Amino acid sequence: MKKWLHKIELAVDWLIPWLIVLLLFIIISELFFHDFAVKYHTLISVLDGIVIFVFVLDLIFKYIRIRNIKKFFRTCWLDILVVFPFFIMFRFLEQFIIIIDLSKDLKEFQLLFHEGLELEKSGVKLVEE
Repeated sequence: MKKWLHKIELAVDWLIPWLIVLLLFIIISELFFHDFAVKYHTLISVLDGIVIFVFVLDLIFKYIRIRNIKKFFRTCWLDILVVFPFFIMFRFLEQFIIIIDLSKDLKEFQLLFHEGLELEKSGVKLVEE
């Protein structure tokens, strides 16, 4: 491995315990101090992104060391579970929540539309052309 890559790997290894502590504070603030977390949402999101980025870098360096995909999955399965499913799950849930909110708006629009049709059937003009 190149010398500069090795230095980055050592820095990542040194950062991991500190980032776990930072992640613990982020989780505690979002769970128990929600008002505080809302004020600093952007900062918390950036810090969370940095933590995920460093964990992914750690996985990349572990794969570079192992160089065998089967052995990598056997030995680093816990690291993979830590990084990818939570990140993907939260992004998926975020999109799902947006879709649910849109479906509520569409349902209200549909109810208004049907009420308008019923009023027109009864002879009430809603809009003059």
